[in-house]
Amino acid sequence: MPRQLISLSVVVLFICVIGASLVNFQTAGPTKIQQELLLFDGETSEPVDWIVVLSQLPQYKKAEIKTAPIVTQTAEVHISDSQIIGIVFDEPASVLIILNQSQDIEPLQLTVGEGWLKDWKIQKIAPNAITWVNALTQQPYIQTLFASAENESKNSPPKTGTQ
Repeated sequence: MPRQLISLSVVVLFICVIGASLVNFQTAGPTKIQQELLLFDGETSEPVDWIVVLSQLPQYKKAEIKTAPIVTQTAEVHISDSQIIGIVFDEPASVLIILNQSQDIEPLQLTVGEGWLKDWKIQKIAPNAITWVNALTQQPYIQTLFASAENESKNSPPKTGTQ
């Protein structure tokens, strides 16, 4: 008797397995998960231009380079009225400067040949100093990154209105 019972239960189990597999294979169409996989696989969607998508995010936007405003000369403004806050040795090398009398707190980024004061242009950028040259008088002025009172008195340009 137990042998017949075991045989009968094995046959019933086998029929249940076959019936369940037939029911699963007779679905009407792709399921929601299958549709998402098709879309993810790219077969039914258009190609995505990732450069455009990423460039719209703020952390991937190109930085706007602020151009240096040219300050017209007065008797009170001198080339020494700026402070170097950083020197960047990249291509091209540049210097970050804050104007002492300016209301703008953002630094100016200048490269060789540029300047913030009329007739004064950067001639050379070194690791710890920059050399300014007056276009009219060809007078050099060396401004150091870490300025001390002794260095400033040696290099200070004449305090006239014709700088």
